[in-house]
Amino acid sequence: MQVDQIILEFNDDPQKYFSNMMISVSEQAVRQRLIEQKDIVKIGENKYALTIWSDFSVAENTTRRLRIFLATKNYVDSVQMPAIIQIGLPAQGVRAFDRFGNYYYSDAPVFFRNVIINRSYAGEAEITLSKNANSPLSRNIIADSKEKSFTTTIQKIDNATLLVFDIKTTKGQLILNELNDVNFEVGDKYLVPEEVYLLDDEGFVLSSAIPDNNGKVNFRSFYSLYFLTGYPLPKNSTKTFFISINDALAEDDNGKVYRVAVDSAGVVATKYDGQKLENDKKSGIAVSNDAYAYTKGPVFTLASIATSSTQASPSASSTISATFNIQVQAKNGDVYIPKTDAFVMKCGKNNMEAGFVPYVSYVQPSGAISGTDAYKITADSTVTFAVNATHVGSVATYDLRVDEIKWALSDVAADNANSSDYMSGQWISNAVYLQ
Repeated sequence: MQVDQIILEFNDDPQKYFSNMMISVSEQAVRQRLIEQKDIVKIGENKYALTIWSDFSVAENTTRRLRIFLATKNYVDSVQMPAIIQIGLPAQGVRAFDRFGNYYYSDAPVFFRNVIINRSYAGEAEITLSKNANSPLSRNIIADSKEKSFTTTIQKIDNATLLVFDIKTTKGQLILNELNDVNFEVGDKYLVPEEVYLLDDEGFVLSSAIPDNNGKVNFRSFYSLYFLTGYPLPKNSTKTFFISINDALAEDDNGKVYRVAVDSAGVVATKYDGQKLENDKKSGIAVSNDAYAYTKGPVFTLASIATSSTQASPSASSTISATFNIQVQAKNGDVYIPKTDAFVMKCGKNNMEAGFVPYVSYVQPSGAISGTDAYKITADSTVTFAVNATHVGSVATYDLRVDEIKWALSDVAADNANSSDYMSGQWISNAVYLQ
């Protein structure tokens, strides 16, 4: 069915209070339209009908959510303030037609709601941009697909999320039109991806772009089947967005870093009065944690930490101990973890880093194969190392931390292995006070 007309009823002339409307279908499609006198008819005492012309479809046996947002005028000529405006959908308020041209009308019960028009800050909307707490931590990103080009095999990273960020909107609703000046770090140790995507929190791709030679990305067009002019940012809400990438890796890209920053200054948004959001109403920046790219290698995941302690006695010193259960997944090839010194640990003292921990131990985990110098994790498998660390301390508060993990693509000792230290400062045990 194609919905072509919606009628709203008001207890006063809507053009007296509202300047335009926003129409959203299933949270994705937004159109902005002026409220014009030609679409308003007085149908009774204190009764006005506003006709909204639409053109969205509803497939058989499906449901679509329609939202209509009304923008208040900057100035309302009304003696009574606050004004209570009743808005409702009357019987037969929705009209649709089928592919044969037959018209149908809604038979849902009439419903109304009251809207209070008051002096507000609708024209003073503000945004705050910040990194979401669930944005990915620093990690290895291993290529997850291959593409052959003549005699060359290209390792590709597909749909890797680098950054999750929030835009908090206050004092008024906005329409997000563009997100510009998204910047990837450039330099010898950094990578700029081939393609970059902006997604919302439902996984819908809002826009895609190709970075320029300086690592800059501008998202200037949002995808929609319904002529989307922007993405709604409701008043007093927080919307979450994702920056994801596709890229092809060369062998000399191994170990290089993706880092991306989103600045609120790059947000282009429209207020309900049709004006653009001013720069002094924008604040905040979000920077991704470093993601290290490899054509093949390990993905390390901290599964759990168990912390314990012993207090000093006449015959023993105080100690803090922790077991870090660390999962190692081998992607695109075998991975080797040296039998000794692979897990480098440090301790924290009174919340400050205080040196290396000498007492670290781990054994061959289930699923790993013991070699000459290292434990082998076969390609596309995952094993868990239980890494035990103990520190002897005097009176203070201590914690234990994973500072570095050594690994290789062949059976070698720790001295000849690669190193990943992105978990430094992130994988930390509970703190314990030692007496």
